[in-house]
Amino acid sequence: MASMLRTTFVDIRKRQYMKYLTELSTGNANRLKKLIENEKQENWFFWNQNMETSTAPFERIVKTKTEYAITATQENPYLINNRLICRGVTKVSCLVMVHTAPSHIWRRTEMRRTWLNSSHYSPENVRVIFLLGTVSDSKLQEDIIQENKKYNDIIQGDFIDSYRNLTNKGVLGYRWISENCMNAELVVKVDDGAFINFLKLFKELKASLIQRKKCIFVIR
Repeated sequence: MASMLRTTFVDIRKRQYMKYLTELSTGNANRLKKLIENEKQENWFFWNQNMETSTAPFERIVKTKTEYAITATQENPYLINNRLICRGVTKVSCLVMVHTAPSHIWRRTEMRRTWLNSSHYSPENVRVIFLLGTVSDSKLQEDIIQENKKYNDIIQGDFIDSYRNLTNKGVLGYRWISENCMNAELVVKVDDGAFINFLKLFKELKASLIQRKKCIFVIR
C-alpha cells in the first residue's frame, strides 16, 4: 500500500539559504551548497520555476510504502498445520509459541520432555507450537514431517527459514493463534534456547497478568 504525504515549507526561500551560506565558513558553505544541489538532483525538493524572484513556498513530496509480512496476506501460509492443539479444553492456561530452527530437532524433543511437558503443571493446561519455515534439505524436511506425525505441534510456514524472515515467522504464529487458539489466557513467545519456570509464573504472575487484556510483557 502506498500513500503520499505532502509537506509545505512556507518560510523557506532560496535567498534565505544564500543568507545562511554567507554566515558560514568557506568549508561549511561549500558542503551546504553541494547538499542543496544533491537534494535538487534527487528530487527531494521541488523548486518553484520562478524561485529566483518568487516568494511562493515550495513543496517536498515524501513517499511512504507499507509492506506486510507474507504470512499475513497469503490465503494459506501453512505447509504443516495443527489446528486441534487448543481444542478439547474450555481454556488454555498458557500457549507457548517457540521460534525454532528446522534443524534443532533435539532441542525441541528435550523441551517437550522437560519444561514444556504439560503434565508437570496440572491442573493448568499448557500447549506449545513450534514455528519454522521451509528448508532446502529434503532429508531434513522428511525428518520434520516425521517429527510432526509423532508430536503434532509443528507449524511450518511457506517461507524460507532465515534470520531475515523472523517477522514472517512471528506473524505466522500470531495468525495461527487468532485462527485456532482464542481460548488461550496467556501467550508466551520464546526461542528454542530459552527456559520458562511455569510453576513460578502460574503461582506469582498469572493472576495479575490475565486481568490485563491486550498487553505485551517483555522480560529480559
